[in-house]
Amino acid sequence: AVLQAVFGVRRRPFLVLDADPRQAPAGTLGARVAAIRGFLNSACDVRYGLIANDRGGLDLPAGGLEALCAGWAAADTPVVVFGFTFVLYKHVIEPLRAAKCRVLLPPGSHVAHIGGWKKLAAEAVTKETFSRRTGAVLGCPTQAILDFYGMIEQVGTVFVDCPAMNKHAPAFADVLLRAPHSLAAAQPGEEGIIEVLSVLPTSYPGQAILTEDQGRLLGVDDCPCGRRGLYFRFTSRVERAELRGCGDTFAQRRAAS
Repeated sequence: AVLQAVFGVRRRPFLVLDADPRQAPAGTLGARVAAIRGFLNSACDVRYGLIANDRGGLDLPAGGLEALCAGWAAADTPVVVFGFTFVLYKHVIEPLRAAKCRVLLPPGSHVAHIGGWKKLAAEAVTKETFSRRTGAVLGCPTQAILDFYGMIEQVGTVFVDCPAMNKHAPAFADVLLRAPHSLAAAQPGEEGIIEVLSVLPTSYPGQAILTEDQGRLLGVDDCPCGRRGLYFRFTSRVERAELRGCGDTFAQRRAAS
């Protein structure tokens, strides 16, 4: 339902900027596989844009992304480029920027990315910088580059950027921001630890999860996009929190190797 609200009800071709889980070595992708499969419910055609190498890393294919998108571009079919934030930036955007390469996506295409902001924040890559560089390389407006926030423990519940670049809860979920020391509910303008609430988990006690992420509560019922309800922005991981996200643990493993 969340993806249809963003991409429309018709299924779209998906270019997943990750390795094909059917071909990647066991243990390479980890929890990313579950998130990838969840997004592919909205796909009519799926292609994978990276190849897992024997060093545990990821490589761009020899033909580049243009070859993968050629048929879709010729048919003027909007596509969805999906990837984990760190993987997308370090293994696709930065190498293509360095090579001065540009991929022109068909009009109406979107770039959807999720997870893995801690490593990029450590490299001083802000959300605005990420969107600007990604848009320049993939030939799409920054408004079409959407940051999805969610927990692997609540698969199906995701919070996506609205046109004002703020995040809202879907109808079957909610979010609370809690003051770090008292856990009292944060007020508009304040930062707090993000707690995600969802009615979807029924086989385990996952209805309420206090995350290790911090966000800023921006307001209630007055977002410029017109959507009602609480809206917020992710700001950072809680300081000294253990790296456990499906995007960040990949980065940590690569750095250690």
